[in-house]
Amino acid sequence: MKKNSCFNRLKAGGLIGLLGICLSCSMDDEMDAIDTPSNNSLVATYSVKGKVTTSDSKAIKNILVEVPYDIDNKLYQHSDSLYTDDKGEFEWKRGGVAKDQLFRFIIKDIDGEANQGHFKNDTTDVAFSLKDLSESGGDGIWNKGNAIKNIQIKLTKQ
Repeated sequence: MKKNSCFNRLKAGGLIGLLGICLSCSMDDEMDAIDTPSNNSLVATYSVKGKVTTSDSKAIKNILVEVPYDIDNKLYQHSDSLYTDDKGEFEWKRGGVAKDQLFRFIIKDIDGEANQGHFKNDTTDVAFSLKDLSESGGDGIWNKGNAIKNIQIKLTKQ
């Protein structure tokens, strides 16, 4: 009698275990159907279109534009580097978490007297907000946005 009772308890325990697994799978399927953010949905694209000119609005080509990855620690160990074209223009993009962001643009004349003379370095901060992202198609919470800012930087001669 003890053997049957023990065997029945094992069978019942196994069935309950299988039932638990099935319920768990069913709940996972339902959870997948709920609209939750994925890692990609938190990513936004920040873009800056810029133009570097002299104080009298003449375009300056071959100006180095550096955008550090972390402006808070002031180390600038990693940065994006690009150069202005013949029209003095540059375009920069970076993906990041959808949140208020501040990007620093460090402008350097690296060719000395060429291209209209030697200019002083300049720094320009460009701020993006969740509102900028929401106005560009994202909702600023779960959906990504693609915010674009236009800037003009006027350099003065040294």
